Amino acid sequence: MQLIDADTLYSKEDLSKVQLEVRNVALNNFEAFIRLVAPYQLIAHCHIAMCKWAQEYEHENRLLLWPRDHGKSRYSAFYAAWETVRDPATTIIYASATAEKAEEQLRFIKSILDSKVVRRYFPGLLHPEEGRRESWNKTSIVVDHPYRKSEGVVDSTIMTCGLEKTITGKHCKRLLLDDIVVPENNTELGRRDVNNWAAQAASIMSAESSMLVVGTRYHPMDAYQVMMDMDFEDPIENEDGEIALEEVKMFTVMQDDVEVDGEFLWPRQQRKDGKYFGFNPRILARKKAVYEANNQITQFYAQYYNDPNDKSTAPISRDLFRHYKREELEQIAGVWMIKGKPCWLYGAVDMAASTKDRADYTVVVVGAIDDEGNRYVVDIKRFKTQRASAIFDAIRDSYVAYQFKKLRIEAVSGFRLVAQDLADRLTDEGVRIPIDLYIPPNTDGKFARVNGILEPLYQSGAVYHYRGGNCQVLEDELVSVNPLHDDTKDAWAMTCDLMVKPIQRRTQGSNNVISFNKRFGGVNLGGAAA
Repeated sequence: MQLIDADTLYSKEDLSKVQLEVRNVALNNFEAFIRLVAPYQLIAHCHIAMCKWAQEYEHENRLLLWPRDHGKSRYSAFYAAWETVRDPATTIIYASATAEKAEEQLRFIKSILDSKVVRRYFPGLLHPEEGRRESWNKTSIVVDHPYRKSEGVVDSTIMTCGLEKTITGKHCKRLLLDDIVVPENNTELGRRDVNNWAAQAASIMSAESSMLVVGTRYHPMDAYQVMMDMDFEDPIENEDGEIALEEVKMFTVMQDDVEVDGEFLWPRQQRKDGKYFGFNPRILARKKAVYEANNQITQFYAQYYNDPNDKSTAPISRDLFRHYKREELEQIAGVWMIKGKPCWLYGAVDMAASTKDRADYTVVVVGAIDDEGNRYVVDIKRFKTQRASAIFDAIRDSYVAYQFKKLRIEAVSGFRLVAQDLADRLTDEGVRIPIDLYIPPNTDGKFARVNGILEPLYQSGAVYHYRGGNCQVLEDELVSVNPLHDDTKDAWAMTCDLMVKPIQRRTQGSNNVISFNKRFGGVNLGGAAA
């Protein structure tokens, strides 16, 4: 973030040394600005984190996805006011789903800029005489600061609009999109119109412009998902001076759920005037009950957990997830134990078909099975790479850590030779484990195959996850009917399919498994199609 010297923009008269220091901090710290102009505002830890994120990525496109009732719109209005006092020559377009919502936000921004605090600490931003001030109306404002005039800025300081209005021909330094996805436009036609408007809005931005988008999820393919999927090829110069194209996300995303494992994003708080804000289990349960009563439970998870998938059609629900503590897995005298029971460990690798951002990841999963048939997610490595060596390193590191009994590598189409090479390299490196080069059957789709393995296990309560990390990614994929990525649950399904209880012997019954044994000449097709 570019540091601003307050004394170059605003007079020092009538301010004490302490007040001058406060002003300088407020110009260079978003949170400090809010505390100065709105001392009544409750600021939780999540809001502090959001303020740091907003200013850290000031010159990038940012997307904030937060649950309802967490202050997204209010803080975007604070941001517009902060941007105005930091740069009086700025131009901001503030857009919402409707013109009425945008104008409502502008009224709040006006109240900040026209406050006694702002007039005192930032003199010259507005003309002291109301009748001689630049014209303000319900849709736009213009500040009076001489810097704006010296720069010859003709566009409004802040202009509002709804999605029903075209902004072709306008220009702005900051584009603020506040709740552009709402129930009224959450239809196939509505989503198309929102996406078209957002694309048009991006076209009016200059090379130095940036976009701040705040919203709540409504649909798996809403405008926010489109933004998260957007990428561009960034020319990067390496150490040798060569230029290579690297795919980079168009938006920096901050996405949080209402709660995770009972820890709320905005815990319940009481303001000095007695008003309460934030969430606790009772408040959330009451909101959920309203959605359930109106047959809108999918929207509850979309708007509070950033998960817009239809739970009613998901074969695996979050209610089926059980958890264990990772420290409950330990190795005693060379034997792996979990919760005091002996267990065997297995691994699986699902290789991505592409390294593009919208493509799946390469995933290495390690799982354990105890003598009662319970399965445990032990470790998940998830990454994108163009190098087979990176996959090899991930497998080797996992094996060194866990010494799993068998490894399955999916050997589909063009990856069969890669899988064979990985198997050869592992053996050459002394990683002497049985390797299954797995050829999926062609009789059913991937969705049916994966869920055919996993659904019965979860329904029987025989699966345990650890909390957080990439296991959260796995859980999100499991409950989604059409997840953006399915690599993690696919690798986990292969691991579960491979597992055999310690008290049993492995019997070869699948025609889709290629048993690898380097000592006997490599791959034994075992009846599988070559």
